[in-house]
Amino acid sequence: MARPKIHVQHFIACLNAAWDGAPGLQTLRTLERVGYWYSVPPDTEFPFENLEFWVYARFYLVGSINGFRTFSLDVYWHDAPEGVRRIGGRSLGSVRFSDRHPVISSAWPVRPLIFPGTGQYEFQLLVELNRPWGRESRPVRSEFIRIERQP
Repeated sequence: MARPKIHVQHFIACLNAAWDGAPGLQTLRTLERVGYWYSVPPDTEFPFENLEFWVYARFYLVGSINGFRTFSLDVYWHDAPEGVRRIGGRSLGSVRFSDRHPVISSAWPVRPLIFPGTGQYEFQLLVELNRPWGRESRPVRSEFIRIERQP
């Protein structure tokens, strides 16, 4: 069965993605504290989990095939002592695409998320693919942040 083809226009990590009204397909969201650099107090002990991140994605349907796509998220710490380390991830569930609503905006909380140290982190959005040998996930977009101690 054919799956909808999609394009991910935006993929953003932020500290909140609040609704601007009643939740719905056409309700706007306010993305709060969008940035690359996030500071923690100088006396922060790692591992640290007091920052709650959200990820926001805007999807566009490409073509006219309606249906669902299933997404997940992996989070990597790029500055781990041993090299890049996966520190978390979760299923984000399915998103419905239709020609009646070809643009879909979605946001998900990323919790719990424990930061093992300072440095660069990658939020990787994955889409599930059905292959003859089974299901697999393919990265479609990434967002990077950096956690640093305040001076």
